[in-house]
Amino acid sequence: MDDTWHALLENPAVGLALCDLQCVIQHANPVFASLFGLDVCTARGQALLRLASPHALEETLHNLRRACSGETRAFIFHGRHPHNLQPFAVMMAALPLASAGRPEGVACLAFALTGPAGGGDALTLLDSLGEAAAILDDAGHILWTNPAFTRITGYDLSGLTPSPVPFLPAGTNLMNRARPELTRNGFWQGEVEGQKQDGTRLALLASVSPLPEQLPEDASWLLLLSDVSHHRNYAEQLERMVHHDTLTGLLNREAFRERVANALYRCRDAGSRLAVLFLDLDGFKAVNDSHGHKAGDRLLGDFSKRLRALAHEAEGGVDVARLGGDEFAVLIPPQTDPLPQAESLCRGLLALFDVPFSVSGQQHRLSVSIGASLGPKGHETASDLLHCADQAMYRAKRKGGRRFFIQHYPTEGADDLSMQIIDFEQAIRHQQIEAHFQPIVDLDSGAITAIEARVRWNGGIGQQLTAADVLRAAQQAEANWLLDHAVLEQVVVAMDRLATEAVTALPVAVNISAATCANDTSAAQLEGFLSRSGLKPEQLRLEFPCEALSKSPGTVVPLLQRLAAKGHAIAIDHVASADFKATHLNEVPVQAIKLDEDLVKQAPGDAASAGRIRDICLAAQKQSLRVGAEGVVRLDQLEFLRQAGCHEGQGPLISRPSPLDHLLFLLKKGRCW
Repeated sequence: MDDTWHALLENPAVGLALCDLQCVIQHANPVFASLFGLDVCTARGQALLRLASPHALEETLHNLRRACSGETRAFIFHGRHPHNLQPFAVMMAALPLASAGRPEGVACLAFALTGPAGGGDALTLLDSLGEAAAILDDAGHILWTNPAFTRITGYDLSGLTPSPVPFLPAGTNLMNRARPELTRNGFWQGEVEGQKQDGTRLALLASVSPLPEQLPEDASWLLLLSDVSHHRNYAEQLERMVHHDTLTGLLNREAFRERVANALYRCRDAGSRLAVLFLDLDGFKAVNDSHGHKAGDRLLGDFSKRLRALAHEAEGGVDVARLGGDEFAVLIPPQTDPLPQAESLCRGLLALFDVPFSVSGQQHRLSVSIGASLGPKGHETASDLLHCADQAMYRAKRKGGRRFFIQHYPTEGADDLSMQIIDFEQAIRHQQIEAHFQPIVDLDSGAITAIEARVRWNGGIGQQLTAADVLRAAQQAEANWLLDHAVLEQVVVAMDRLATEAVTALPVAVNISAATCANDTSAAQLEGFLSRSGLKPEQLRLEFPCEALSKSPGTVVPLLQRLAAKGHAIAIDHVASADFKATHLNEVPVQAIKLDEDLVKQAPGDAASAGRIRDICLAAQKQSLRVGAEGVVRLDQLEFLRQAGCHEGQGPLISRPSPLDHLLFLLKKGRCW
């Protein structure tokens, strides 16, 4: 403890407690102890959360966690005296403690809100805050503001109170939005948008807490405001970079796949169908080779403008994307029968090429091959429908291009399917399967806790395929063990490389397919490989799909029991429901579960998905299981997962899968933020 904190502990006018990162009091002075109904001796070792009132527990946890992460927080601490359980309230400022840049705990300053001082000490603290603070009456009118309120919002309300919240649109009452949550939990937090007095856009993180009844009768609520305009702008830029193609501004492949997945959920709920169109420009390669890549990029930009204009005119609105190169895609949203609109849109797309493109002063006539897939009929994924549309596009191209071909899922025609299988087996033989590596991080600290091997196909049928496409091709080819084996072999090589580079040892997570662990022969091959690999069990985290346990428990459960007995860490992937314990999980010594990626994509915007994630995390907590999430692409997802109780995360927002060379600097750094 440095001299400054020591001096404050001796100050009879200031209530001060020094806490560790678990917010357990290590030192407290008499003023702080008396405010909480304790003495100095009994205060030491008390957890602040145990002193909080049940209705204020969520707010208290939120503020203390933010303080442990490096933020200064000010809030009303609503508590109950430990001896007589009488409620009390104090104004608290939580300040982060750090040593050599590493968080060590929290310093908590406490001031009485009631009593002879009449809240004067608390108002003095609010006056000195860098955050905007205001005291509201029950109707939501401002009675008092601190100097930071004027600095952040541009509004000086001196002598003008009571006043409506001035930066919100006319007629907007913040308390109408906050009151339901305040009634349920005693605390509300959310983002609000408005304008400064000079008209500048304002984005604020607002929190509302109740004030004690003993304060003057009009004072009901404490409003705290943090300016997050910069963070909002950064988040929007990041969101655009993650989800949009840099050349055309259209959706990129991953964002489009996510839109299709969301639309499939809506289809199944409403019993409707959708259509996916896959476009490939005919003749683009010749123009690109003749005039250069810059001219080719300009042509793609011109076509994107035509495509966007056509989409804007389409009935019901459609999503358009550039998947890469000269490949584009269109999503027709769910409806009773999307076939008529798909046919009409395909004809409109062909008509876009009636007007030639100007390239380097020359006119070039191009055309387009279009494939469309209609679904769902069952449990198709976004990858299934994209693959089906891709196959339909190749059918149109083989017939000379400048035409469209529409087919229903599952794919019609065995010739395309057999071609895909043959190419996949060739990729295995020619070592075109590559393992890329993605860091898994602790969502609280950002520290890298593990690495996951993610499969990539470098080659195949003339295009890059995602992990989902590769896994589907392996399933069709009955080559699941070949794929798992190829990835495991590359993991062994990677572990040797990490040891040579003297990087801190981290476990590598490897996905084992359901088909591998459900088949006695391939399961035995897996066990044999692990025994011969030379890897220590603690170096691997073996991830098995949840559906494998439910569909083939007779084979899978004994396999997982044998692997766990040898020291391997076992994780269950694709968990989509809180009743995962019903899938024979109680028979296997599992250490972790991983949320279904489609659930993560829907949260937190979709209330049902967000609720299922909270239920899963709560069920896992009761079983002492760690919870992981993959596919994290947005800041709001990451914060929601952290608050829901998820321990680990991975995804494009944190770091995309990459070759090991690209990942080494992150591993040496040890953290992603």
